Amino acid sequence: MEPVFIVTGFWLLVGWVVTTLAEAKGRRDHVNAVKEFQSRLLDRTTTLPELTALLETKAGQQMLAFRPANPLFATRVIRALQTGIVLTALGAGLFLAGDFVHNNGREEVKVFAMVILSLGVGFLVSSVASFVLAQRLGLMEKGRAESASAPAI
Repeated sequence: MEPVFIVTGFWLLVGWVVTTLAEAKGRRDHVNAVKEFQSRLLDRTTTLPELTALLETKAGQQMLAFRPANPLFATRVIRALQTGIVLTALGAGLFLAGDFVHNNGREEVKVFAMVILSLGVGFLVSSVASFVLAQRLGLMEKGRAESASAPAI
């Protein structure tokens, strides 16, 4: 296999790992911030009537209904769709460009093109499946992002 493919694949892998770790840190920081806010709010209520009054408000109900979810779920589905489109187009282009290679590297280009094309189709299928599943589970309801954030009190 050509060294350029190996180097390109390595750097794509490094970029994917860095992006995944950064997104995980952002989600963890979001959940920790909401958890800290809620614990400080509960610490300020010193009596049972104060706590009851807080929980009867709209903000108190939002605090109880909080589910730690990824507020960027739709963004991740769109990113998978974009990646699928780009990789599918790249794989198809490489597959067609392989016909113009006159040396004995034609087979390698075709194999590389099929791998890229397969990844693109996989991303497309994954994004569609994620979108359908998220809608059926109610994760992408309109207004879901607002309920996932900290309540405004």
